[in-house]
Amino acid sequence: MTNKIQNPNVGADLCVCPKGFTLLELLVAILIFAVIVSAVYGTMYSGIKVWNKGDAQTRFPESSQIALNKMTKDIRNVVRFSGIKFEGEKSSISMPVIKDGICKVSYYLDSGNIMRDIQTYSESLKEQTNERELVPDIQELVFSYCNAEREWKDSWEEDSLPYAVRLSIKSKEDNVLEAITEIPIFDTEITHE
Repeated sequence: MTNKIQNPNVGADLCVCPKGFTLLELLVAILIFAVIVSAVYGTMYSGIKVWNKGDAQTRFPESSQIALNKMTKDIRNVVRFSGIKFEGEKSSISMPVIKDGICKVSYYLDSGNIMRDIQTYSESLKEQTNERELVPDIQELVFSYCNAEREWKDSWEEDSLPYAVRLSIKSKEDNVLEAITEIPIFDTEITHE
């Protein structure tokens, strides 16, 4: 309800209204604002969690597929070379590869990261390394090797090359990526002088 009074100077009705908000109105406004902010924050927090989970699941296949492609390419370029022996273990592989000459290429898991080490033949004699991380956050890297009888073994101790290499990459989120790569076998062996 408003009180009207006559202003003798102007001759018009004036409205006398209270200025400002009451304490109750301020508390209600703050409460409504807090509810809206809480709802927005909760929605954004849930969205960010879902985004990060989806991003991690997407990143593993992409980076692991790139690493798998590099490993497959290197395995296909393996040659028999008397100066560098093919060595295969369950969690690592080291092999002579044709790559701008003959190189020793190794793959292994180090502190949850797939590592790739490339050495030229002369560097391998001096035990110099050139390692590079390929994929982080890996739980397991497993190699197995197929022999002439088509049996799979966890390690390769023979002087000949295996017929194929099976590799499996398992992320910390239990995503698994697997591949089997056949090794082209050449009858000739490259010797060093």
